[in-house]
Amino acid sequence: MRQEFGFVRNTCSCRKCSVFCEFIPGFLVPSDLDRLIPSGDDPLLWAEQYLLASPGFQIKTPQFTLSIPSLVPRRKGNGHCHWLQDGRCTIHENSPYACAFHNQCRQTDAQAERIGIAGREARAKAFEEDGQYAQIWRHLWEKGLRELTSTESMRRVREALVGITRAEERIERADERKKRRKEKKAERRRRK
Repeated sequence: MRQEFGFVRNTCSCRKCSVFCEFIPGFLVPSDLDRLIPSGDDPLLWAEQYLLASPGFQIKTPQFTLSIPSLVPRRKGNGHCHWLQDGRCTIHENSPYACAFHNQCRQTDAQAERIGIAGREARAKAFEEDGQYAQIWRHLWEKGLRELTSTESMRRVREALVGITRAEERIERADERKKRRKEKKAERRRRK
């Protein structure tokens, strides 16, 4: 099982976890590049085809705003991750860190925050060291290959999650009603 920064890969593929692929594909960390870029390919040319440079997560305080840039998968015209084909991830085994380790349905906010912090720290270190991750990010940014719609995308994800939760609640209520009907029917048979 894949591990990164002491975390074990998420294996859930429920609708709550996979909806992000449609609206806001997860960020990469430096080690993702080793898994994703085919041996012998020019990393910059590969990145131009498959990635975008994002200003990344912003930490806002009264004194300053800090952005930690990130690389994210390119999107198709409908906003979906370009690696999402027919509702399935074509690179699932090697999916980006945020895709592989965030789990919408089973993770607490505190767990998700720890996973996010580890990813931000890895990205920050790559920029401090001017590693391949930082070089690719700058190359894409300078070429105008940028992801700038995360606020709108997050709004759309939240709406989708609310819809999914409501659908799950309706199914639960229907299952409960069905269970109660069966129990009543069984009770009537026992009384006969």
